[in-house]
Amino acid sequence: WGRDVTNHTGLPRGGTDIDDFRKWLRYFWDHGGAWSHGPLRGVVKGGNPKDLMQRYPHGGEMKQVDFDCYNPFNLQARAFTCGMGGKLASHHVFETGTLPDLHTALDNLKAASWVGVVELFHESYCVAHFRILGQLDRTCGCGSTHPIDVHIAHKVPKHRVSDLPADAIAMIDAMTTVDRQVYIAAVRRLLGEIRVVESKTGVKILCPASLDALKAQTSYIADIWFQIADISFQMNDP
Repeated sequence: WGRDVTNHTGLPRGGTDIDDFRKWLRYFWDHGGAWSHGPLRGVVKGGNPKDLMQRYPHGGEMKQVDFDCYNPFNLQARAFTCGMGGKLASHHVFETGTLPDLHTALDNLKAASWVGVVELFHESYCVAHFRILGQLDRTCGCGSTHPIDVHIAHKVPKHRVSDLPADAIAMIDAMTTVDRQVYIAAVRRLLGEIRVVESKTGVKILCPASLDALKAQTSYIADIWFQIADISFQMNDP
């Protein structure tokens, strides 16, 4: 990816993962996630985003604004509210800006046929398997001795939120004000659907250790477990 996509775009890559990540965040933070910097400065301002997509159908100079990758400001909510076609549209900031409408994002999340979250990767898969085939995969169920499919991570080193300095976390929080609410709603929905599948099959697929790990991984999100405490309590019931 770095060789074929983000190479020669100015993507920070000269230091440690944490240092480069901070520089990446700072780049977007300093420019407000807007089209005010880079090769399209003065071209994009006041322009029609659909015209831009036609002018740069494969990205071109447009993608240089965000290192030929994506803009991190409320990325998930932008994907749920983007009204433009094309695979590149939700990667970049167009008419929705950096603060997409929360209600529209939540409505589209609700309308999705299936929702999963990375922190409950296998449990999300189990729900999808049941929804599609009407039965659980043999790997689903606490205590299963069957091997679980590996979650491909593209050899990216695993980092924890606790590895990040306070200023990086502050920038992330400011960039994801809408995304946090979308994520909380997604977790709430998934936990509820897990509960339904467990009830229908008599198989417990969310193990206590997995739920504890989810809580630990998301503890930095203010009020997340206050908002979904009723569902997590039900999930712990025998």
